[in-house]
Amino acid sequence: MSKISLDTVPMFKRRFMYPEEIILFFEELKKDNNKNLMNFEVMYEIGARYNEIRHIHVKDIFPQIPMINLTTTKGRGKAKKGEKKVGKARQVKISDELNIKLKKYIKQNKLGQDDYLFKSTNSTLNRTMERYFTKIGHPLPKIFSCHNWRKSHISHRMAIGESLDMIVIDVGNDSDTSKKHYVSPDLLTYEQKMMIIQLLHKKVNFN
Repeated sequence: MSKISLDTVPMFKRRFMYPEEIILFFEELKKDNNKNLMNFEVMYEIGARYNEIRHIHVKDIFPQIPMINLTTTKGRGKAKKGEKKVGKARQVKISDELNIKLKKYIKQNKLGQDDYLFKSTNSTLNRTMERYFTKIGHPLPKIFSCHNWRKSHISHRMAIGESLDMIVIDVGNDSDTSKKHYVSPDLLTYEQKMMIIQLLHKKVNFN
């Protein structure tokens, strides 16, 4: 049983996830060998939108680099009348740890190059989050959705001192949007920042 608890985590709505919540959530999914664990791990590590994640094919993963090519992204600005707003493809690096997990996942699920990496719908993933946050004893299990992984990714990288300019390139935002909607005040302790470094497989030093 993990020694990590929710005792020191503030409970209010419309926020990023604290690392304790993510660790306990992942641990519970692992216990049940839940098929959506890898989906959540990818969402958290790369901070992509659900719609970007669901369009990843196996052939979009480049394990030699390692990197994921997001071919379906959200366009910026307003689309012209009669046209659909389409974003440019975006490449995001992934950690060696996630790369190894993805290789194993693809092999175990016998996925071909043209197969989608994940098949669960947004609603299925949201229900999974509610169910497993309930299982870990979270008092507000309904406050999170798939978008909170993106919010958490951006806020956590800011908390450990990463450059906002680099973060917005990775997640496909502009700086103003990130400052307004995602970046939260530094509410995290040193211990929580260390948890984030481990969760995101980062190699950083800070005081």
